[in-house]
Parts: sequence; C-alpha cells; structure tokens
Amino acid sequence: MAPDSSSSALPYLFKVLSVAKALSIQAHPDKALAGRLHAARPDVYRDPNHKPEMALALTPFEAMCGFRDISEIASHLEQCPELSELLGAEAVAAITGATAPAGEASASEAASPRSALRTAFASFMARAEDEEAVSAAVASLVSGLEADESRLPALRGVLLRLNEQFPGDIGVFAPFWLNVLTLEPGQAIFLAANEPHAYLSGDCVECMACSDNVVRAGLTPKLKDVSTLVAMLTYS
Repeated sequence: MAPDSSSSALPYLFKVLSVAKALSIQAHPDKALAGRLHAARPDVYRDPNHKPEMALALTPFEAMCGFRDISEIASHLEQCPELSELLGAEAVAAITGATAPAGEASASEAASPRSALRTAFASFMARAEDEEAVSAAVASLVSGLEADESRLPALRGVLLRLNEQFPGDIGVFAPFWLNVLTLEPGQAIFLAANEPHAYLSGDCVECMACSDNVVRAGLTPKLKDVSTLVAMLTYS
C-alpha cells in the first residue's frame, strides 16, 4: 500500500514474514532517490517514499545484510576462482590493490576500499546480462563444492541452498560479497536506505516506512533494476 497525502495515512507498515525461500537481493531508496524513481518510472516505483526497515527474529532467522569488509571479499576471490574469473582481472586488481599493504599496490591499482568495492561490484553485476557465463560459473562452483565438502565450509551450505532455489542465478555468489547473519529469537537488524540485503530463512516481524519501493538485482523472478541498485548503494 503506497502512502497518500491524507493526515490519516498510516505512517508505517507492519508485517509478519515466514521465509521458506530466499527473498530477492535488494535495497530501498532514500527519500530523495525514491522521489526521482517515482517521477521517472511510476509504473515500477509507485510512490515517492523511502523504506527503511527493521526485522525482529521470531525464530532463528538468516539474512544477508551489508557488504563484508573488503579484506574478506579479497580472501573470497582467492578461494573462489569461479568468482574471480566472472569478475575479471581489472575488478579483481581493484580489490587486491585496496587491501595491499601501503606501498605495494601499483598506481593503477591503488584506490580507497569504498571506490574499489564500487568498481568491483559494478563489474560483477554487469555480468548478469551474460546469463550463459553466469550459469557456467555457478555450475562450476556447485560442482566443486559437491566434490569437496571441505571447500568454503562457512559458506558451503548457503551457496548450495541458493543454487537449489535459484539455479544459475548471479545471486548465488552474493554471500561472497554480503554479510551472512543468523539472528536468534529476539535479535534484530536495521536495514537503512541504500544498503543491500536479502532474507534467507526463518520467521520475523518487520516494521518499515510506508512504501512499496524495492530495487532488486538477483534471486528473484521479479523485475531487476541492476543499474539503479549499483548506483544507489553506499558501499560502506
């Protein structure tokens, strides 16, 4: 339900969610961006409001929220050649250059962590258009995980589960980029504007600003707006 201009309009939305299958990789625009998106594409972004939200776990609740530290992402690139190959040498160099000790990165590689992350993630998401290459990379990753149960132990379960739910989707690689969290009942997460996230499993109570605005980029059959999502994120 989109907000209206009347003084009686409900200022927030309240939901109880039971997540049996991962929900889309997404972000919600801030107030200014929501206004621009609504003006440009009112058929997709149906109101001019922002949508910060909070989720309170009712059961053990699994979600992805916010970018990992860039050093973790660099480590994942070393451990997952399928991701590195999909990303491309230039974007990999941006990440490794931003994490190299002072003085060791070349002038072309040196960049702030935020700038490097923006460059690399934009390059990664641009590959979504090459469905054949993405599908092949996911298939190679899954084959390797199934052949070697000791590979990527912290992420193995969620990677295989995401591929079962969304075979060959570029979002299968999202846990390499985003923090994977498990909340115990009573714990909560706040999802600010322009921060990437996805709910993976469990039951929660959710409270948010009154808006329908969602910018999606993976793990969904719904409309994806990859260019908007890449441009809007904070990369913090």
